[in-house]
Amino acid sequence: MEVALKTKDIAATIKNTRKSLGLSQIGLSKVSGVSLPTIQNMEAAKGNPTIGILESLLAPLGLKIQVQYGEIDWDLFVRFGLPMTSQKNVNTTLSPEMLINILRKYCAILNENRDEIEQRKLEALQALLLAIKIQFPAYFRKNIQSSQIIASFVPLIITGRLIELKRIAEERLSKYL
Repeated sequence: MEVALKTKDIAATIKNTRKSLGLSQIGLSKVSGVSLPTIQNMEAAKGNPTIGILESLLAPLGLKIQVQYGEIDWDLFVRFGLPMTSQKNVNTTLSPEMLINILRKYCAILNENRDEIEQRKLEALQALLLAIKIQFPAYFRKNIQSSQIIASFVPLIITGRLIELKRIAEERLSKYL
């Protein structure tokens, strides 16, 4: 069973799992090879362990670490110019720096799940990138062209629908780029 945990919940998970398995902190220290003070600090949510130490500690508990991409906040992405309709209003400061950070993060997530992207969302992203490439070429060259993942979403074939969506993206981007 996979459960996604926030960092603050890891300490409680370690402690609760250890106790449910009938292990003391000393016992966990012996089977994991992790020092007792490290275990005590982690269970008190004061530890800052390396991934290796965390893996050593979790293995005897039957737990493992899995790094995965997060989810895309499409409403936030719309706020930054994605030509789609937003379901809610997201209050955030718009800036060119924030845009490239969001593009990096979201394109990495989308690249990992390329086969599962809805066509309309892919077209919206392509239109946004096309708008940046045409209307803000210096920004495109500086921030997007050098990123292989982001650049891979720039459309090679431009359709009428992309042009229509590009106009919406241009209007939104012009407010802060």
